[in-house]
Amino acid sequence: MSHIARLESQTGVGEKWGFSFGATFKDFGDIRDRAVGIMDRTGYPEQNYDFKFEWQASPNTQIAVAHQYLNQDEIWRWHSTIFNDVGWNGAATGNFRARIYDQERSLTYLKAEGELDSRFVQSWKATISFQNSQDSEFQDRGPTDQRTNLVEVDTYGLDFQWHSALAGGRLLTGIDYYEDHIDSAGSRNGRDPRSQRPLADNSIYRLSGLFGQYQRTFYEDFELALGSRYTHADVDLGALWDATSASDLSTGHSWESVVLNVRGGYTVTRDWHLYGGASQGFRAPNVDDLSGNITSRSGLSSLGSLDLSPEKSITYELGSRFTHSRLDMGAAAFHTRVEDLITSVPVANGSGTIVSLNGDKARINGIEFDGNWIIVNGWSLNGFMTWQEGKSQTPVFLGGPEIDQWVSRLSPLRGGFALRYGSHASEMVDRRPGYYVRGRGQTQQY
Repeated sequence: MSHIARLESQTGVGEKWGFSFGATFKDFGDIRDRAVGIMDRTGYPEQNYDFKFEWQASPNTQIAVAHQYLNQDEIWRWHSTIFNDVGWNGAATGNFRARIYDQERSLTYLKAEGELDSRFVQSWKATISFQNSQDSEFQDRGPTDQRTNLVEVDTYGLDFQWHSALAGGRLLTGIDYYEDHIDSAGSRNGRDPRSQRPLADNSIYRLSGLFGQYQRTFYEDFELALGSRYTHADVDLGALWDATSASDLSTGHSWESVVLNVRGGYTVTRDWHLYGGASQGFRAPNVDDLSGNITSRSGLSSLGSLDLSPEKSITYELGSRFTHSRLDMGAAAFHTRVEDLITSVPVANGSGTIVSLNGDKARINGIEFDGNWIIVNGWSLNGFMTWQEGKSQTPVFLGGPEIDQWVSRLSPLRGGFALRYGSHASEMVDRRPGYYVRGRGQTQQY
């Protein structure tokens, strides 16, 4: 019993300017489960607003201004509450009288892009943005245990990139910078409110980068892409509660890294393409990893740690795509190795409190298949299948023995197919992600 309503309007002058506005209202009804019946308190409302203005400032320059807004109210974490009284789907029953989550998010950006008749720069794009998010939660665990928490984040962003011709190929270069300003508050009966903040209050997180990628085609059949990125991250935790001294403390950390990637594509025939590559990854600890103090999973207390190192990874990928007339199909596989994976473990065996730490390492594998077949004009059959599996070496509890554990939140085995009909479905539509390979007189994308 869900309802969605959308109102939108567009106006403009062709090749000069255009404006669009939209509003969406959603009311998600309570979920009906065959074993439980109607799951009371699983429904919630949502409102969305958006507008965009685009202007052709000159024959070679375009400017766009856009805003998006989302608001969700009274989202019950149903599994933790007394309304989950039958142990849905094999899980334990809930005991909170209420656990309600709300969020608001908005994004505003100004983007300009254009082309230049220059020897050194042929095209460019610049974006400045502002994002705001507010997340709050109310927990009623009993007559004398009510808790609240609120996190508000303002994010300022800057991105600039440009393309240049170089040595028979194309060079993409760019810089980006993002800065988060974080306010946090919390409360609990009989506790100092400062000790209940979900994150360190009055904190700033900065993330900046410089990147470049060079692409070139050799002998019309092989394209090589080489890339690198330098990342610098630093954080100032303004007010972090210290239980030992019963007071706030301030601290800061910084990290930096250079990662590389190499990718290649080979046109075996006009219809058959192979591609592969290796890419390094880097993720610095975020404010939640360092200072988190939240309720996780089904009521566990999840704490951050200041003694964290960045995650580092490398991913190897190999894939193939075949496209001919009415048939388009592809397959790909990847293997990822992660060092110092940031995860959470109990502070003691059987404890209800978990804390962030760097696990030893993790290995993740995955495969995917997809295909699209236009049977006759108007009719098409398409489908997909994906699978992921990963294990990490992680202590059973803080300071305890290490064991192999399944990596959480990986996608399970998924697949699907669809038979479609459309009056304009007589031509193959190429929706394949990736980058371009020039082969045998034409450009293909995979």
